[in-house]
This record gives sequence, structure tokens and C-alpha cells, in this order.
Amino acid sequence: MAIGDEFVPQAIRAFDWAVFTARCGLPPRLVARELSALARASLGQLDAVSAAVREEDGDRETLERITEVVRRQVARALEAAPLVQRAYRDEIAAS
Repeated sequence: MAIGDEFVPQAIRAFDWAVFTARCGLPPRLVARELSALARASLGQLDAVSAAVREEDGDRETLERITEVVRRQVARALEAAPLVQRAYRDEIAAS
């Protein structure tokens, strides 16, 4: 699945979220707010999910790799979220 035109999760930027916003007909402020809220909620659940996987004897190395990917994606989302409205205004609405 793509966000905007970007299919690589590690490469999604505020511009891609702005494209997504325009294509879906959503207010940029809503997308920015929800992106931030979902990222924070994901991070808030990460420790509990990790603990549950460890309790079920999940593979520690795999769990650590997945946890790190989630943390990086959350960080990217939190960096992009405050820039979505500006990207929409400057790049999408101006076109």
C-alpha cells in the first residue's frame, strides 16, 4: 500500500502524507493529528506487546529487530505529522 506515491515505509515524508490527504479528500489538519495520535499510541503499546511476546517465548532477536523498526517508523511519523499541513498548502494546494 502506498502513502501518496511512496510504497517504501521508511521513505514516507510529509509530502507523501499531503498527497494522501488530497487524494482522500481529507483535511490536512485531521491527517496530521491522527498520524501523530496513532504513532504515539503505537509507541505506548510497544512495551506491553514486547513483554507479551517474551512471555510466550518469542524469539528475542526477532522481537528486538521488530521493536526497532516500529520505533523508527514512529519517529518518522512524529517528524512528518507537524509538516503535513504546510506540505499540503505549499506543494498540493498551490499546484
